[in-house]
Amino acid sequence: MGIGHYRVDMLEKCVDMSIMLPDITGCGETRQDRSLAFSLTDQGAMAILYFDGACSGNGTGNTVAGYGFVLVSKKGNVIFEGSDFFAFGTTSNQAEYRGLIAGLQKAQDLGIRNIHIRGDSELVVNQVLQRWRTRNPLLQTCLNYVHQLLEGTRWEIEHVPRESNRHADSLARQGLCKTQEDYSYGREEIVLNCQEEDSAWLYVLSQRVHGYWRIRYILDVLQEEVPHVFNQVLDRADELQNEEDPECCTTCLLVMS
Repeated sequence: MGIGHYRVDMLEKCVDMSIMLPDITGCGETRQDRSLAFSLTDQGAMAILYFDGACSGNGTGNTVAGYGFVLVSKKGNVIFEGSDFFAFGTTSNQAEYRGLIAGLQKAQDLGIRNIHIRGDSELVVNQVLQRWRTRNPLLQTCLNYVHQLLEGTRWEIEHVPRESNRHADSLARQGLCKTQEDYSYGREEIVLNCQEEDSAWLYVLSQRVHGYWRIRYILDVLQEEVPHVFNQVLDRADELQNEEDPECCTTCLLVMS
C-alpha cells in the first residue's frame, strides 16, 4: 500500500512537551546574535518578540501551515529569527500560537526574562491577556503552555497591525514554503537505527522536533526498507494519545486510514 493511502493525523499528545518544540537552531533562521542576547540578560533589558503564522487553504480541511518569529533588541537589532513548516490540517490560529510558542521557547533558551510581545492576531493577543474566552480545547492547551513559558518573566503583549509585523510574516511564509526535500536526509542512518521495533520507535520520537516532513521521510524509508518495522511503528502511534501536548506543538505521524 502506498504512502498516499495513509491519512495525516495530528498527534494531540506526546511524552515530553520540550521535545516537541522546534529545533530552532535548524529551523531556517537567517541571523542570530547570542552575545546581544546575553547582554540583554545581564542588564535586564527588554527584548521584543514578533510572531506570526501563515496558513494556505484555511477552513478547507486541507490546509498547510508555517510559522515565524523574530527576537529583536529595543534598538531594533536582530537577536534571533526562525521559521519552519508546521503541519497539515491545522488552522491559522494554531499556526499563530506555534509562532508565539517557538519564539518564547527561544527567548527562554537565551535567558531573556524581559520581553515585549507583538503580534497581528487579535485572537491570540486577547486570549493571552485573558480578555477573550478560549472555547477550543486545543487552543486552550496552547494558551496554558504560553502562560507556563511566561512564568518568571517580565512581559507584556500587544496587538499590532500587519504592516508592523512584516518581518515575522515573511518568516512564516518562508516556513509555509518548505518542502519535503529540506528534510530528506540520512537514509542509511534511518535504516541502521530502525532494524528493531523498539529502536525504531525511539528514533522516530527523537526526530519529531524536526517536524512533519522529517517524520514522513523516515516513514517512507521504513516502508521501503524495513516494512515490518514500518507497520510496528504505526501500530504504536496510539501510545501517544493520552500524553499532554497542544496540537500546535506536535508533528504529524502517518497512520493507516
